[in-house]
Amino acid sequence: MVKDLQKNKVINSKIPFIGFFGYGSKVSFKENKNNFIIKDGLSNKIFTIGGMFLFGPYVTYLILFSEETKDIPLFITIILILFSSIGWIFFFKFSYRYIFADRNIIINKLSQKISFRHGRKEILSISSSDIDSYSIAETAYRSEGNTYPNYTLEVFLKNGDFIYLVINNDKVTIEKLMHIIKFGSD
Repeated sequence: MVKDLQKNKVINSKIPFIGFFGYGSKVSFKENKNNFIIKDGLSNKIFTIGGMFLFGPYVTYLILFSEETKDIPLFITIILILFSSIGWIFFFKFSYRYIFADRNIIINKLSQKISFRHGRKEILSISSSDIDSYSIAETAYRSEGNTYPNYTLEVFLKNGDFIYLVINNDKVTIEKLMHIIKFGSD
C-alpha cells in the first residue's frame, strides 16, 4: 500500500522526481560499471537545508536568546515560535531526506530498467520496453524581474502515464541525461 502511494507521487505528478523549479537547480550524475545514478546536486541540498535552518533553529535561537528580542511582547514571541516550528519540521524532514533517504534515479545499463529510489528503498521501476517517448519541456522561472529557463526531462509510458524525471536550468545537462536514459536507442 505504501509503495503504491509513493508510486502515485512519481507517475503523473507535476513535480519532478529530482531537482526543483527555479534558478540554481542542479543535478549530479555519475557512472559506475553497470549503472548511471542521478540525484540532486550538492548546491540544492545546501540551499534547502540552510534555508530551513534559518527559518527553524536560527529563528528560535534569536527569539529565545538574543538581546534584541527581549522586549518583544509575549504574544508575538509565541507566534514567532509557532512560525519557527514549521521551519524546524522542514529542517528535520529535508535533513533526513538528504542525509539518510536521498532521492535518486538508477539507470541499469544491463537490464535497461530505471529505478526510482528513496535511499536504498525502490519505489518504482520501469523497463525500457514500457517507455513510449522522451521529451524536454522548457518552462520559465521568474525572479526579481528576470526570467530563467528550466528544462524538464519527461518520459511518456506506453500506457499513457508520464513521469517528470529531472529538472535543471542547464539544457546541455538535461540533453545528456536524456541520451543516457534512452539506452542508446533513437
